[in-house]
Amino acid sequence: MTRIALFIGMCLLVSPLYLSAQSPNAARLEVVTKTIKREYPSAGKITIKGEKANIDVQGWDQPTIQVQVRLIAKHQQRAVAEKELDYLRFFGERKGSREVYLHNYFAVPKNLKSVESIFLTEYIVRVPHQIHIRIDNYVGNSKISAVDGTLQIDLKYGDLELQNVAGTGTVQLNLGDMRGSNVNGDFVLISHHASLSLQNLEGTLKVEGANSKLEVRPENESFALQVKGRNMDVTVYTGPEPENYDYQLATTLGSIEYPNRATVHNNQLGINNQRSGRLMDIQVAIGNIIIR
Repeated sequence: MTRIALFIGMCLLVSPLYLSAQSPNAARLEVVTKTIKREYPSAGKITIKGEKANIDVQGWDQPTIQVQVRLIAKHQQRAVAEKELDYLRFFGERKGSREVYLHNYFAVPKNLKSVESIFLTEYIVRVPHQIHIRIDNYVGNSKISAVDGTLQIDLKYGDLELQNVAGTGTVQLNLGDMRGSNVNGDFVLISHHASLSLQNLEGTLKVEGANSKLEVRPENESFALQVKGRNMDVTVYTGPEPENYDYQLATTLGSIEYPNRATVHNNQLGINNQRSGRLMDIQVAIGNIIIR
């Protein structure tokens, strides 16, 4: 089953809060919004718990944490959207001196069996460049840019984008795509039914997962990669000098491609180039490995 098919199947199981009205005139929707703005003193950690939310976290040169949240309801009848927008809530607080906590959620009356509107929450959060970021997001996209710290990201049914990010962290991605550019540090990615495309990488990247696709473009030979996957295709673009790295490659029910037509025995390839480069250790069950 394809990732798209799985996503559609899961969407059919979620709460009526996530289901849009079926109508031939669905394109002509009335949109009602509520904007909330907050500012908090600097903290070492920010936690965002999103539900059907798009989250954009941006590093900036200020000592404060600035938050803008838009609560959005859409319906063909404006009166319905205005009424049901009240079911969409936001909560934010500063926990002591160390953490800012943000959370959007649904507060539907108990006697109401379903709602008619389409809901969405949008976050724009500006944080000091050095900070610990934790995001748990269910059904929605997330973006993090211009930060240097620790990341703890858990996404279900949404995409992730990283730009100009440094530090350490763990990313768990289930049914979504990930794009990354200028990522420097030690990161762990755990992916299920995901497509991962990362470029201009430095540091160490460990990838575990299944039913996924990984494309990596290192910045230089200071990068090291470790992959353990099942039903996963892996492509590494090393540039004109693949010998800057050492390789331990193995696959079952797949193929290995390496420049200069290196000899592959029993779907395994080990190359020690005796340079200062680091290791590309890629082990997949059911999948192809391509070094270019």
